[in-house]
Amino acid sequence: MLLEVEEASRDEVFTDMVRIARDHRGSIENGTVVRIEHDGNRVFAIARGLQGRNKDAVIVMDEFVRRKLGVRARSKIDSNNIRKAKRWEKLTWYLEATNPAVHVPAWVAVISLGLGALSVLLGLVGAIIAICAA
Repeated sequence: MLLEVEEASRDEVFTDMVRIARDHRGSIENGTVVRIEHDGNRVFAIARGLQGRNKDAVIVMDEFVRRKLGVRARSKIDSNNIRKAKRWEKLTWYLEATNPAVHVPAWVAVISLGLGALSVLLGLVGAIIAICAA
C-alpha cells in the first residue's frame, strides 16, 4: 500500500520519528525503530501512531527525515519498504540520530566501550610482560 507523506508538526522536528496509522504498520509496534527505504535512500526512525487517524494511509515525517529519504510532502512511499530495524541498525539509529539528546550519549557509550576494551588489552599486555620478566 502506498502511504502519502505529510509534514510533522513543529514540536516533532529533530525527533527522528515517523507517525503511521496502526492499520498500516502491520506488526510494527509503537516505539519500534524502523528502517524506511525509498529510491535507494534509507533512514531509521521511531514509529509512532496517529491518534484518531487509524484508517488514513499517510506517513508523517519531519523535514530532516524527508530530506534523508529524498521525499517531499505529498510524495508516496510503499509501506512494504518499512520494516523493523535489526539490532545493528538500531545502534546505527542511535549514532545517526538528529536529536543531540540521543546521539551524544550514544557516542559517549561507544567511546567508553572502546576505552574499556583498550584498558583490558593494556592490562593483559602488562600481565604478560610481568610473567615473562619473572
